[in-house]
Amino acid sequence: MQDPVNSLCPSTVSRAEWGARTPAAEPQPLVVSPVPYVVVHHGGTKKYCYDQNTCSAIVRSYQNYHIDTKGWNDIGYSFVIGEDGHVYEGRGWDFVGAHAPGYNTQSIGICVIGDFSDRLPNEEALTALSDLISCGVDIGKIGEGYHVIGHRQTRDTLCPGDTFYKWVKALPQWTDHPVPLTQSQLIRQLDKTFGVAVVAR
Repeated sequence: MQDPVNSLCPSTVSRAEWGARTPAAEPQPLVVSPVPYVVVHHGGTKKYCYDQNTCSAIVRSYQNYHIDTKGWNDIGYSFVIGEDGHVYEGRGWDFVGAHAPGYNTQSIGICVIGDFSDRLPNEEALTALSDLISCGVDIGKIGEGYHVIGHRQTRDTLCPGDTFYKWVKALPQWTDHPVPLTQSQLIRQLDKTFGVAVVAR
């Protein structure tokens, strides 16, 4: 398990530690950094975990589903959190996810393992979520003026579950009117980040 470099950063179970497969293709770097959005998800099935071995097995099942059934290159989330209080590395801070249409290139996607339609994640998971977001801001991966949104705000889905979504909506950083960056804004960010001129076509 990786030790956090910063005191705000929770310990993270690396891809190697949870037994990740090699991605089906090279990951795409995030153009927008720091990102303006954090998208919160739940696993959507009543499979819960309270120890690293069980959580790792569930994270592997997510990756297998995303690669083998969805046809994606890798697990879709940036990070996954278990009710063991651990953060599991998905695509990480620096690569585009596959979790929220319209926001993948400008957000960090965090999934909490389980179905939270009728209850909240436990205190350990919620603390890990809050600490992970604070860590992202502290190390410059999430913008200081970031917004938090639920997955259901980006597409027709019940994710992250009604009870969990009420908790998300109570966060001061939540917005009910998320607006993703436009193509021209993304192009300007690409020029700023990589120092290259891009012509829109």
